[in-house]
Amino acid sequence: MSGGGPLMAAARNWVYSLNGELAEVGAYAGTLSITAFIAGSEAAETAAAVMPEKAGPLVDPDDLAAHYWDMYSKRDRVEQIHPPPGPADGDSRAGGPAAQRTGKPQE
Repeated sequence: MSGGGPLMAAARNWVYSLNGELAEVGAYAGTLSITAFIAGSEAAETAAAVMPEKAGPLVDPDDLAAHYWDMYSKRDRVEQIHPPPGPADGDSRAGGPAAQRTGKPQE
């Protein structure tokens, strides 16, 4: 089995395509990929109880709401990853291209 990678790639491609089509009518589509547990969630509490040394980072739901609102109101990117990847994730520029994608070619 190939895992979830192909499904995630297909969903990402669909959001980029949808955003492009919706732009013509003034609508917006975007995605916020969350790479941590959400504080206060059942999943975060279970992970902390079962494997406290490997539970990973927590993100505040209010921060996620702020990111969603920022993406919607600015409409300057189709996707954002939160928390942004850093050196341990293979991107030495935390908050760099791997963290926020605009759908525009890199210059």
